[in-house]
Amino acid sequence: MFIRNAAAAWVLVFMTLTGAAIAVAAEEEADANGGAQAPVAKIGDKEVITREDFDRAIALFEQGRMAMMRQQGQPGLNANDVRLKHDDKLKLLDTLVDNRIAVMLAREAGAKVSDDAVKAEVEKKKTSLPSGTDYEKFLEDRGLTEEKIFERTKDMLEMRAFEEEKTKHVSVTDEELKAQFEKLKERGIMDDFDVQHVLIKAPRGNQAAVDEAKKKIDAVYERLKKGEDFTAVAKEVSEDEGSKANGGEYKGVRRGQMVPEFDQRMAKATVGEVSEPFTSQYGWHVLKVNRHGAGELTPEISERMKEQMLMAKRKLEMRKLIQEKRSTLDITISLPAEAPDNAPAAPDAGKPLESLIDAAS
Repeated sequence: MFIRNAAAAWVLVFMTLTGAAIAVAAEEEADANGGAQAPVAKIGDKEVITREDFDRAIALFEQGRMAMMRQQGQPGLNANDVRLKHDDKLKLLDTLVDNRIAVMLAREAGAKVSDDAVKAEVEKKKTSLPSGTDYEKFLEDRGLTEEKIFERTKDMLEMRAFEEEKTKHVSVTDEELKAQFEKLKERGIMDDFDVQHVLIKAPRGNQAAVDEAKKKIDAVYERLKKGEDFTAVAKEVSEDEGSKANGGEYKGVRRGQMVPEFDQRMAKATVGEVSEPFTSQYGWHVLKVNRHGAGELTPEISERMKEQMLMAKRKLEMRKLIQEKRSTLDITISLPAEAPDNAPAAPDAGKPLESLIDAAS
């Protein structure tokens, strides 16, 4: 798909729960006098993205970010914690324009999918919803209908078919794969680690809880520095359900798999030494690296890298096609400026949107 930033990635993640790609059909009218149907983007003389659809895309992104952060152990969040800033809204809108152009390209090329294929995809997405979900209410809450879901799913499948046809010549050679691996290896990105940690959760926005968690992790740190067994301590006090039973251990961890604060501490740690307490979006940690390997090009890594490189090459090919088409169209963006935002920064503040896409995938 034609996704260039995390906002669009989260929109895609949430919309594909129902099989719907955010894109506005040509037949939807725009009210030049303002309101929900006023256009925020015009693409050529037929296609528009309305304020209503754009607001829905923003809401879906923010819901997605909220769900992701809560899944990561951050309770007590509110709307301000996940709200998109104006610049990021512009990036999201630009991506929606590109997606609309991709649909245009697919249709012009005659990309076709059967109604049966569309129905099957919609059913597939329905089954991915949490058990017990009221599907009709799910759609209603998001301002969607069965008809719109069908249309957007058809758009998505046609774009996919078009992309596959236009990029079927793309390949990654063994030489390219090895060269990329060596570049990453030189930068330490392919290193792998066996690491143990203790986590004490600290909900954001609750300073008393943060302070209490800090006291607990300081006590843990003192116990470990005095020589207590890391595995035993982690099993006793760690609040990371994913590793507690294993004594806080994660094996074969690669750079970029953990949150940035954890990743940086892990990379700089001396094997066998307990780190000082540090904080992340999850809470307070101490960690110990038991093994630091240089990383090898295993079949599993080779397959994963090749898939990622192919995807990057295909995206580049599609970007070229979209930009070529875009240069021939009269595109007008009509998104009003917003007042300065004095609300507290979201946990992701300061990170480029593009850097967040890994968390959405």
